[in-house]
Amino acid sequence: MDSKATWFVRVPIGKLGESKCPRCKGSYHVGPIFDHHEMKCTHCEATLTEWNLISNIYVIDIEASPKMVKLLIDYLRPLPEPEACNELLRLLRFLGVEK
Repeated sequence: MDSKATWFVRVPIGKLGESKCPRCKGSYHVGPIFDHHEMKCTHCEATLTEWNLISNIYVIDIEASPKMVKLLIDYLRPLPEPEACNELLRLLRFLGVEK
């Protein structure tokens, strides 16, 4: 898990289950079915979304995330899985962020 981030928590695929909310650090259950639609933290009511990216799941606090992340989530959310993940990976490759 990424302890420095304040708007997301990274959870390795091999360590699914209990995680922490990026906002309040309260327990949050991740996986095994990933849903990139909005959810609420049961502790602080933060709006969260989960994104499955190959070897990690990212639990994102949408309200605290950078504007570009919000725009990407809004763009990708209507796409069904695995199309949303594939489209994000294509965008990252296009931008040269991931090889």
